[in-house]
Amino acid sequence: MKGVHSWGREDGYVQSGISRIAIERPRLRGPNGEIAIPEYKKLQSKKEYTESVRRAVMGGLCTRSFERVGEALGSSKGLSKTQISRVSKSFALDYQKLMEQDLGDIKAVIIDGIHFDKDLCLVAALGVSQFGAKRLLGLWAGSTEGAELMKTVMSEMKNRNLNPKLFVIDGSKALKSSIDKNYPWVPVQRCQVHKRRNVIGHVGEKHEAWAQAQMGKIFQSETVEIALAHGKQFAADLMKINETAARSWLEAFPETITCLQIKDKDLRRSFSTTNAIESLFSSVRLVTGRVKRWRNSNHALYWTAGAYFRIQPNMRKVRGFRSLNQLDLIVKIDNENKQQKAA
Repeated sequence: MKGVHSWGREDGYVQSGISRIAIERPRLRGPNGEIAIPEYKKLQSKKEYTESVRRAVMGGLCTRSFERVGEALGSSKGLSKTQISRVSKSFALDYQKLMEQDLGDIKAVIIDGIHFDKDLCLVAALGVSQFGAKRLLGLWAGSTEGAELMKTVMSEMKNRNLNPKLFVIDGSKALKSSIDKNYPWVPVQRCQVHKRRNVIGHVGEKHEAWAQAQMGKIFQSETVEIALAHGKQFAADLMKINETAARSWLEAFPETITCLQIKDKDLRRSFSTTNAIESLFSSVRLVTGRVKRWRNSNHALYWTAGAYFRIQPNMRKVRGFRSLNQLDLIVKIDNENKQQKAA
């Protein structure tokens, strides 16, 4: 370049992952003074550096070890506790991104809670899109899975255009009540694993094998009609053994067999339990489990959102996703069962 000449060298650095490597940077001078070197500025990108530190933290790097890690890498410059504030801000942005999604393409929603502490519970909603992709729809914090929290969960998702064909939930009465209020037309599938545990917990070891076999026959029935008949007989038999167990069974029946209306057995299995969201929780805990103390609810919300976006690229489509159009044919069957019980 005409009129530009070398103006010596000075100490500088370039960014390489979470380490800063010391170099001697060249200086250039022109007719109007010193000239900045664009390529050098790019190699010092704060954005790229923060992202590298973020990946290191999510991968397990203890924030109290930054300086020692820097020394091991041969350069501790820039590796300091101040970087944690930048990483924390990036987690907050992840949470904001999560809560601003449009949910108009979601076909099914799986909802469950995860307890971080005795007074801190996060409710998560996992959606399945029209093409079978699993996507975290939102996170909400409360002390328990109570009515007020569930009211917020449903109203916020509704405001983001959620209109699914199916809800899959555990045994939360507050959640079920909120769904009935906001989406009275949408069928609900109660988790079969949760209900198995509840009933077995009531009948005891003596009748466990029998109860497991009866529930297995009901959940694997070929049609809803057959399952309704078996379920009614199972309730009558339970009533002779343990009325509490019978009431526990009837409390969720026939919502535990809603998925039997799905012909594709892989898709039916995918929506028969809340296992999909519990699997997501397991992966999230690999990251959040390193946190020794949760300062407040936002701390848990932000880290969980950050952990989700870290594992999202590895999330597989729901099994049987090619048959998702079968959800359009599902109807609520609780009224039919109530009529049978009344008769």
